[in-house]
Amino acid sequence: MSDEPDERTARIVTAIQHYLASHPRAADSEQGIGDWWLPAMGVAATSSELAAAIRHLERRGALTRQVLADGKIIYRARAT
Repeated sequence: MSDEPDERTARIVTAIQHYLASHPRAADSEQGIGDWWLPAMGVAATSSELAAAIRHLERRGALTRQVLADGKIIYRARAT
């Protein structure tokens, strides 16, 4: 089984990576990424497409997940 995303997911992955390259300290929830990061990059995604892109980036080690005290989950670029 390939870990490569489909074409649509790959476009979303690329948009998130470009956003983080321009905003390396950015951190947001899945909803925030969909509402703010992707539109800033000229990309729209359904919630399932975005979830697939985030899972792909987590598996690749590009994104890290943080659970806040209130249970909210945010994502940020993995520190290098």
